[in-house]
Amino acid sequence: MSLITLMKWSKPERILMVYKGYIARIEYSNADSCFIGHISGIDDVVGFHGESVAELWVAFEEAVDDYLQTCEKLNRPPQKYAIC
Repeated sequence: MSLITLMKWSKPERILMVYKGYIARIEYSNADSCFIGHISGIDDVVGFHGESVAELWVAFEEAVDDYLQTCEKLNRPPQKYAIC
């Protein structure tokens, strides 16, 4: 295996997910054997994870819904990433 191939496989693969207008950046961690995601484009830190794509979708939707509920409880508008 060449050094280029090793470097390619050592980097996490990245995909995007969208739910209720929120975009998540997803990485796969070989070390942890799970997907790790964070909502992009907002200052608040909202993270989630799952061992399968199905688990990841559920966790992402729960994270967004929880974020929106928390903002409502705190009586402040949720941040939103502008999709152009």
